[in-house]
Amino acid sequence: MPAYKEKNKNAWYVSFYYLDWSGERKRCHKRGFSTKREAIEYENTFKEKNNKSLSMNFEDFIDIYFADKEHELKERTINSKKYMINRHIIPFFKGRKINEIQASDIIKWQNKIIKQGYSECYNRMLNNQINAIFNHASIIYDLKSNPCKKTKRIGKPSKKGVEFWTKSEYDEFISKVNDEKYIVLYNLLYFSGMRIGEALAITSNDINFETPKTEESNRTIDMPSFVISQIKEYISKLYEFSANERIWEMTIRAVEIKMQRIIKKYNLKKIKLHSLRHSHVAYLISLGVQPIVIKERVGHTDIRMTLNTYGHLYPNEHRKVADMLDKNEKNKI
Repeated sequence: MPAYKEKNKNAWYVSFYYLDWSGERKRCHKRGFSTKREAIEYENTFKEKNNKSLSMNFEDFIDIYFADKEHELKERTINSKKYMINRHIIPFFKGRKINEIQASDIIKWQNKIIKQGYSECYNRMLNNQINAIFNHASIIYDLKSNPCKKTKRIGKPSKKGVEFWTKSEYDEFISKVNDEKYIVLYNLLYFSGMRIGEALAITSNDINFETPKTEESNRTIDMPSFVISQIKEYISKLYEFSANERIWEMTIRAVEIKMQRIIKKYNLKKIKLHSLRHSHVAYLISLGVQPIVIKERVGHTDIRMTLNTYGHLYPNEHRKVADMLDKNEKNKI
């Protein structure tokens, strides 16, 4: 794999052919390397990544991992994963061939993480993340074995349930809000289950005022008519408002601060802004709405995410199953 010296320059370049994903032969030409070694390393890494060879460095496989997950995970989730991996995982395994990393290396990494003094919950999150990376390499790219499976997991899952307001608690809160734009926004959040970022991105064009629906994040959310009416009335009072402008020109922080000031002033139950989304789900559960409907409404990609997050809010479901079985058996007698 030769590298070439730039004419009249103290720099190197590489020029080589490779097969792209469709099998078409293409040429890569890359200039500007300070040394011959850097140029050759670039060509080697490029070909390994293009061929999905597991003899590549760990950090290079991470690029492939995120490229594969691009359309599977939400941007917020990807950013969270990148932060954890870049800060806590890559520094330890950087420069190591992914197919040469052993269970003993995972244990050394785990011991280093434990010494950092993070919470048990965060340690478990980091452990789950590195396991997900090697699982991907094993399942998709035929890594011989996942070294994480030979080790014990560190940390403990969080036992803390989601915080939420009951309908009466929310009613008490909203009765204390005296600013129309916040009243309408909080009602939208509580009665839709939207994420705050989704709500603040909404324009008038996103709302169907004829039938009570909003379209956001590529999904349609059916809304109570009174919430849509509130939004319509609020928009009518905005000066020179365009249908493609954001309805709420404010930051997430401003909405959070407003909410926390009201909670503190009136000594209300403390929850965070994002927990209005949890409150919406808890309200639906209290009304008897089934998990599959909730999954679609809040935009979860997997029903397991819904059940893992909110399953504990269905305290009577197991009793109902037992009662139905009893009733069925009695009918046979």
